[in-house]
Amino acid sequence: MNRVKMDELLFKLKKTYLEQLSLAQNSISEMESATKELREVKSSLDDIEKSSRDISTLAFNLRAIREENSRHSQLLITKENFKHIFDVPQNISTTRQFIAEGKLLYGHQQLRELEKSRYALLFELHKNPNCSPNDKITLKHYFSDIDKLYDEMGRQIWIIVRRAFSCVRRDPQTIVSALRITEREEREDELVSKKHDATGFMPPGRPRQWRKRVIEILEEAVAERITGNQLETRAENKHWLVRHLEITRQMLLEDLRVVKVAFTQCFPPTYDIQNLMLKLYHKCLRSHLLDLSHHLDGNEYVHLLNWVQSYPAIHRQLSIDLHEDPLLPETNKQQLQDRYFATIEKNYREWMSNTINREQRDWSSSEPPEMDNDGHYHTTTPVFIYQMIDQHLRVAETVNQALEDRILALSMDQLVIFAQQYKDTIEKYCKIHFSDRGRFKYFTPYMVAITNNCSRIEQLFSKMEKSRASAVNAFRALRDEALDKLLKELFLDIGKEINQIGSQPWIDGKVSCIENICLTLDDYSEDYKHLRDANRRLLYNKLSYRLACEYTQALLTKTGNLGNRQLFCEKFIKEVKRLEERIPQDPNNRQRPFQPLEDIREFLRLRDPDLLSLEVQNLTRKYPDMNEKHLSALLALSGIVNRRDCLREAKRMLEAGGAPSNNEPTTTTIFSEIQLPS
Repeated sequence: MNRVKMDELLFKLKKTYLEQLSLAQNSISEMESATKELREVKSSLDDIEKSSRDISTLAFNLRAIREENSRHSQLLITKENFKHIFDVPQNISTTRQFIAEGKLLYGHQQLRELEKSRYALLFELHKNPNCSPNDKITLKHYFSDIDKLYDEMGRQIWIIVRRAFSCVRRDPQTIVSALRITEREEREDELVSKKHDATGFMPPGRPRQWRKRVIEILEEAVAERITGNQLETRAENKHWLVRHLEITRQMLLEDLRVVKVAFTQCFPPTYDIQNLMLKLYHKCLRSHLLDLSHHLDGNEYVHLLNWVQSYPAIHRQLSIDLHEDPLLPETNKQQLQDRYFATIEKNYREWMSNTINREQRDWSSSEPPEMDNDGHYHTTTPVFIYQMIDQHLRVAETVNQALEDRILALSMDQLVIFAQQYKDTIEKYCKIHFSDRGRFKYFTPYMVAITNNCSRIEQLFSKMEKSRASAVNAFRALRDEALDKLLKELFLDIGKEINQIGSQPWIDGKVSCIENICLTLDDYSEDYKHLRDANRRLLYNKLSYRLACEYTQALLTKTGNLGNRQLFCEKFIKEVKRLEERIPQDPNNRQRPFQPLEDIREFLRLRDPDLLSLEVQNLTRKYPDMNEKHLSALLALSGIVNRRDCLREAKRMLEAGGAPSNNEPTTTTIFSEIQLPS
């Protein structure tokens, strides 16, 4: 068994040895073959080196053959173009005639033949390094009319392209021919450019780039169409911009319709003419509108912004997708809005100044103010203010919410400023009048008109949905101040009579204050009847309140001998009744201004000291702003308390009633207006 294994192992070893030996023999054989081939290559290289030692003289020996070959090539080209060379003047003349007659395709065909001849001859000269420069100059001069003809043909084509909108509708064949020529020239430019890359030769006048020029001419034509429809200026027609933009819109609709229907049939697909014209209109419109934006004023900014917003609708009408950027970038739109805002702000300032000046002139007039249908004095200021602000807000609303909010804020701020200026002017007017009451003939009627104006402005802007309370309140306060000025005028006339109320001559009946007061009230009532109803009620309320204060003040400051207290009080009440009857009372006013005087009369009728504290409590409960000085004066008038003890008793009674005299009262009555000396 072991012997068999040993034999197998020996067999495998012999086989492996023989394989390795065979491989070694093959390798040795291949190395011998490679060595032999290397010797042969070396021998060939030596032969080549030996042979190439004499090649340097070969180029010199062949120079004559090379020159002869060049002359042969030139003569061959000359022979091929012989007819064209001799016919150049005639061909140029024929081509010029074709161009003049509008036969552009025939003319271009002739031109191409002439240019081919020139190209071939110049190229042969370019290939000859020993060519004389004079030969090139002579040849270029001989063919120089070709470039002139190309210029003439180009001008004809540019005219046709510039009139493209009319040509495509009346004579489409003309523009098609012109575009065919430009496309041929474009292909020739590409071919010449490729040869130039290979040979370095570029013939005169190339590349012509006529397609690029066609696009430039179309852009110029579009710009001319847009700017050319501005038929008027602002001086000729204040609505010039609206008309210009509407004509532009109509023209744009018509032109894009022509582009969509006719241009696409005439222009080669490489132009992508519909999108190209959209881009050109977009670009030219943007440039034109930006130029216009520097010459606008007032609402013209809004007209332009609204037109820009409606611009995409023009394309939707034609079912054209607009893939361009917005007609005006947001920065430009914001600039327009800022300019409009600045213009409105400037207009407001001018308007306020002019309105104030007009009002001042009216106040000095020798004629009374105008009356409305209800007989109320007024001026045009309230309606003018409201219409101006309302108009600006409506215009801004058509642009966007942001601009509307800005204009609203500006309008309300300016309205508050106007209220302050109006107030200052009224103060100046009143100051002049009160220093010289004979200067203004119709002071009271115009103060009535001012009061009505303030009330009307308050009413108008209260109804405005987005108005500010600060503006409304400013005119409400100004109305109240105007009413106070009216009362000041009245009390200047009745001040003397009021000062005599409660005096001894008044008590003795030697002076009749109430008669003069009533006559004066009747006189002023002729002007007060021209107040708006709400203002008249408010004025009479203020008047009643003021007279009640004056009478109460006169009563409380009475320190002399009253004599019969009953008659004294009755005289007070009698005059108060006459005033109440003479002054129209507001039925909606729950508090009667003269009621405190009646309550004081009842208090003074009291003769029982035991009921004094109870009556004082009733008074202080009804008039919580009554202080110890008021009560002390009443106690002194009643005669129940010794005059020297009145102030002490008043303090005690107020403290006992639970209402400390130093506390601020929660309810305001006429006693808050009455200041008594210490």
